[in-house]
Amino acid sequence: MQSNAPAPSVPVFKYGSKYIRDILKEKRIYVSAADELNDPFELSPNIDPECYSDETLWAALHKESTIEYGYEVEAKPKGISMSAFRINYFATIYSRLEMVKKNAEEHSKDAKAKFAQLFNQHWRLFCVSRRNDSILMWSHYAEQHRGAVIEFNLNHSPFNQLEDYIRPVTYQNEKANFLYSPVKQKFGTSILEVACTKSKDWKYEEETRMLFPVTALDSKNFVYFDPLAIHHVYFGARIQADIKANIEILLHSPELRHVGITQTSISSDFYRLDFTLIRPAS
Repeated sequence: MQSNAPAPSVPVFKYGSKYIRDILKEKRIYVSAADELNDPFELSPNIDPECYSDETLWAALHKESTIEYGYEVEAKPKGISMSAFRINYFATIYSRLEMVKKNAEEHSKDAKAKFAQLFNQHWRLFCVSRRNDSILMWSHYAEQHRGAVIEFNLNHSPFNQLEDYIRPVTYQNEKANFLYSPVKQKFGTSILEVACTKSKDWKYEEETRMLFPVTALDSKNFVYFDPLAIHHVYFGARIQADIKANIEILLHSPELRHVGITQTSISSDFYRLDFTLIRPAS
C-alpha cells in the first residue's frame, strides 16, 4: 500500500506513537529543528567553492544586512554614525573583498560547522514518508507497531501554502553542496537541496520533507492544520485497545468524521503487513 511520487496533491504518511493522539486532538504537528533530527549527518553540507567567487562575494558585500552587521561590529561601539560608516565602507570595499577571499577557507569551515545553527534561525522541518507499509518504520517510529500512522492530504492548509518547499529526499553517498546566493529564490533552492539530501542508508524511508518558516510556528514549534488535511489513520498491529479506543473517539468527532480508518495486522505467511479497512475516507 504505497503512494506515488510526492506532489502537493499526493498523500504522505507520518508514523508515530503516543503523540498521534495529540496531533488529532489539537490539529497540530511538531516541526523539528536541525539538531533534533536523529541523523548526525543532517544539514552539514559541503560548501561550494563558488560561494567564494568574486561575483558572489561582491554581491554579499553589497547586501544591506552585511553593511548593518559591519556597522554594529566596527563603528557603533566607537560612536561613529551609520552615514559616516557607510562612506568608509564603500571606500574600502575592494580591500574588504580581498580580505574575505584570503580567509575563504576558514570561512568555509566555519559556515559548514554553523550551517545547522543558521538553518534553525529561519526554518523547521516536517518529515514524512511516501509509504505506509514499511515494517522497519513501523518498528522504529511507531513504537514497535503499537502506534499509528496518519495519512495527510497536502491539498489543505498549511501544506498547500508551502509551494516549492516540499520535496522528496535524495539519497546519495556524497553530501550536498551549498551555494550561497543573494537572490532569494536561488538561496532557498540551495537550502532545500541540503535539507533534503541524506545518506543512501536511509533510502528505505522514502522520505518527503517540508520546510516551514519559523514565522509559521507557535511558541512551542507547532504548526496548526486544517482538519481536512487528515485523510486516513492506520492502527498498528500491536496497538493497545485503550489507546485505539481513545483515538477512535477523536475520529468520530464532527471535524474528523471524514477520516478513513484501517487496522494493520501481521501476515501469517509473508514478511508484510495486511490492511483491513474499518471506515473509508469520505
